[in-house]
Amino acid sequence: MRQRGLPHDRDWSTLCVAIGAIMPTAKNAGTIFGPLLALTFVPFYAIALIISGPRAVIAQASTYFQLLAPVATLLRNAFGTSPPLESGIISSGRGGRRVG
Repeated sequence: MRQRGLPHDRDWSTLCVAIGAIMPTAKNAGTIFGPLLALTFVPFYAIALIISGPRAVIAQASTYFQLLAPVATLLRNAFGTSPPLESGIISSGRGGRRVG
């Protein structure tokens, strides 16, 4: 049976479990998880690039990169810079996946 849900949810869960398994304490895990969480908000800093050039490589790549996809897709859809086909792919849960 296929598991439902957005792919980035499973990726975040896998990363959290992996960090928790490797690190002996929560304090040590926080030093790795903090920068990883900060990486998610990179699209907010690149919002000018996403709005001004929706076909730019940075805008499209951030939409399909697992850790950036939730915020980048939200921004692209909110400003209407995401093509309808791409919006459909992302909302269907097929975007933000590993290739290969």
